[in-house]
Amino acid sequence: MNRVAEEGREEAESLIHDPGSDSVQLLTIHKSKGLEFPLVCLVNMGGQSRGVTRFMADRSKGYYYIKLGELAGTGVEEAEKREALRLEAEQIRLFYVAATRARDYLVLPRFCKKGTGGFWSHLERAEEENADLWSGSLSLQAGLVSRGSQTAAGPAGDQQGGDDSALLDGLIAQRRRWSEELKEIVASAAAPGPFISTGALAGELTMEPARAPVFADPASALSGDGTAFGSAFHQIMERIDLRRPSPEGIALEVARAAVQWEIGREEELTGLVRVTLEHPLLLRARRSKYLYRELPFAYKFEGLLIEGIVDLLFHESEGLVIVDYKTDAGSEAELERRWDRYRWQGSVYAAALAEIAGLPVSEVSFIFVRKNVVKSIYNPDLDLLRKTLRKNINKRGCEYIWKK
Repeated sequence: MNRVAEEGREEAESLIHDPGSDSVQLLTIHKSKGLEFPLVCLVNMGGQSRGVTRFMADRSKGYYYIKLGELAGTGVEEAEKREALRLEAEQIRLFYVAATRARDYLVLPRFCKKGTGGFWSHLERAEEENADLWSGSLSLQAGLVSRGSQTAAGPAGDQQGGDDSALLDGLIAQRRRWSEELKEIVASAAAPGPFISTGALAGELTMEPARAPVFADPASALSGDGTAFGSAFHQIMERIDLRRPSPEGIALEVARAAVQWEIGREEELTGLVRVTLEHPLLLRARRSKYLYRELPFAYKFEGLLIEGIVDLLFHESEGLVIVDYKTDAGSEAELERRWDRYRWQGSVYAAALAEIAGLPVSEVSFIFVRKNVVKSIYNPDLDLLRKTLRKNINKRGCEYIWKK
């Protein structure tokens, strides 16, 4: 422990805890770090180290002090005082770590005499400074039960000579109820719930034409094809330095993506990436304070878990801007046929991110990189989207049927 403290290292969290086990676990304070238990009992609170400090280090001056029996170097006495203060601070920190492992109940056995060292010495000092230290706590002593002077209903007073069997029965019953509730929660979480991707969801939705979102369509032209090509493009856009793109960085990521996805059109990939990076939409993202790429999300709506990944998200003063890259090949007419589905995908993105982030979504834009076409939904009507979602969902137990 001293070596860990001197080296300034943090204790590793325990690797032996099984949160599903209904058992008593015996752990040192160091091994309990990072864990949590319904009930924690701290033992040997009056114990203290019997070792003698013979070697001390003064980190501020870079000195070492050695004491061998009556033989001691210059400055050892002052070093001992500083070391005692350091060890006391370390002991208080350890007591804090131990006490905060308890989630519901913390048991502090008090079997030692007043004036004993260890953790209780710090609590005794706190008792002297604060008369209400144990207010609201529960004490069990040799069959006698007493409650702290402060409760939610006011002073409870002392219950001298009371029988603690009813109280213990109540605590045991509460523990059993908690255990049963935990089992139900675990069983419920283990069962796969109904979920759908945003792309699949968008393909099942319809909307009244008169209320459809308004979008812009600036266009020009480029070309290519294949799922692997699209995956390679997305990987490059995720990994390059979006704020300060360089030709060397682009070339490196294009080469990596071409090898991973086994495609040979590196020149075409490079051209598409460069054209996309020069688009005004990407320049706006570059200037924004916050931007995120390949951002996964899960959005729960009416018991249905909707999952998706946003290619690019950035924040402007008007709200969040969502960008999705599309590498579709095909004619202008084919892109128009697909757009009806894509705009619903974007609307679902907007509903999810608005609720998750608690911020308005001002724009959802799709960049069709092979055509250099951008289609955008501005200020999507999220209330209309949720209304349409509810209209399409037919809930039957744990099954969801999407009406076509």
